[in-house]
Amino acid sequence: MFLLIGLCGCKAEGDVLSSIENILSKSMEKEEYRINNHMNYYSYYLPSDMGEDPLDSDSVVIKYNDSKIIMNVNVNGIINARYYKDKYLKDDGFFVEDKLIYSKKGKYLSYDESEKDYVYKLYKYNSLYIIHLYTSDMNYYGTATYTDLEELSRQIMIIAKNTEVDTNAVTAKYSKIDVIDYQKKQINLFDTIMPVNGELGSMLIEGAVIGDGSNQVEEIENTEE
Repeated sequence: MFLLIGLCGCKAEGDVLSSIENILSKSMEKEEYRINNHMNYYSYYLPSDMGEDPLDSDSVVIKYNDSKIIMNVNVNGIINARYYKDKYLKDDGFFVEDKLIYSKKGKYLSYDESEKDYVYKLYKYNSLYIIHLYTSDMNYYGTATYTDLEELSRQIMIIAKNTEVDTNAVTAKYSKIDVIDYQKKQINLFDTIMPVNGELGSMLIEGAVIGDGSNQVEEIENTEE
């Protein structure tokens, strides 16, 4: 199932989106690479043409040409999967939805041959593209140039399919209050990969920067009654 939203008659952009659709349609194909990087809560494969810059124990910036990706643990997804299974895969709801030009959700085949859910969303702000791929245990936020868009989408999916997450360690570390703090942290992390002339405020839903994450906490609390 996918959603393709008005492209203003831009044929070249439409061709790129068709290519991305083709990439994602192959998500259930086996694509195994040797895991070569390790963080506190997860290990992952990093393609040789990409660089990395760890930010903290669960976040890293991945660089590809002039584009960047924030990769970090989906704490909210992991905790909800443990306690509130029907709502574990949930968008952070940061970005203005009228900037959404493409969306697809489905399953991918992980390195260990398990099936995992994902949602891929692509936003456009003037000439800047924002990729948000979120899975049951990881989040990927990317700022992409038009020329990098197709290949960056391919690489993000390869990384996602070859990432191993210690969900028990994540669940043990993060409390309900930590989830609130974690949601706020996403905004700050995303700001680190914005181009110099990027206007973060115009991309976010009003109030997202100061959102208290109460809905995520309520979901968890409902399971403990």
